[in-house]
Amino acid sequence: MKAVSNLFIIFFFFGILLPICGLSQSSVVVSQMEALDYTARTNGYYYITHFYNTLNDGYYRTHQVYLAAGQNYLVHALCDEDCTDIDVEIIDAYGNVIDDNDDSDLAICKFYVYSSGNFTVKITMYDCEYSPCSYGVGVYGRYY
Repeated sequence: MKAVSNLFIIFFFFGILLPICGLSQSSVVVSQMEALDYTARTNGYYYITHFYNTLNDGYYRTHQVYLAAGQNYLVHALCDEDCTDIDVEIIDAYGNVIDDNDDSDLAICKFYVYSSGNFTVKITMYDCEYSPCSYGVGVYGRYY
């Protein structure tokens, strides 16, 4: 009977508690992204896409997005409470950095696109206390 109760405790800890702990950081990011989504939309931007993932301290990841010419764009990146510095760069098809921001745990870029094409959104995790850190990226457009 003792072995069964120990197995139950082990299963409970690794099967239930650890996944819940892992989801808590992601859910914080999703909640923050929802708030920023609302703010973007109430300021005249329309939704294009979101990206969610995790990064270890000192690493980066890229995401691709097609952006049409003649529009203003807003890209924001944020990370969970274990992160204090996330950076975002917007790079065009020729490798030119269109905009970048390294503003702590919330990075925001606003820019105008003159030529349609695929753009790279580069996310760099500069300071993550307990790797990996969860992050979210929102991409929005505005016609005027």
